Amino acid sequence: KIKHMKASPAAGAGATAAANFRDVVDISEMDLGKTAGKAWSNFRALERVFGCKIQLTRGPDSEKMKNGKLHKTLEFRAPTKRGMKMAHKTVRMMLGMGRDLERGMIEIGATAEEVETATSATKEIIEEFLER
Repeated sequence: KIKHMKASPAAGAGATAAANFRDVVDISEMDLGKTAGKAWSNFRALERVFGCKIQLTRGPDSEKMKNGKLHKTLEFRAPTKRGMKMAHKTVRMMLGMGRDLERGMIEIGATAEEVETATSATKEIIEEFLER
């Protein structure tokens, strides 16, 4: 399921270095909000910790109906395979096992420092969102 992306000549060196590894997961629209967190704080925290980019894909294949529920495609991109896999596994743990961000990261083997960084980042992101 993990796909290594080839560098696009039009993207430039900075853009390709930031997204060498890519994977996707389908997520129900109902689960998206609680998994992403307020102001996407959980996803933004994972991005900070693992150096990845998490975003919803766009296009004709980005939405599907499964079991009567609308599913969207969530894309993970990172410069390292570990960063992409750790973010992807954390989200899968949060979805499949109903874990919060911290517990999901612990269960997939993230370091204590990574978990603490993500927890702090989530709080900062929510505070910034509420100040707007």
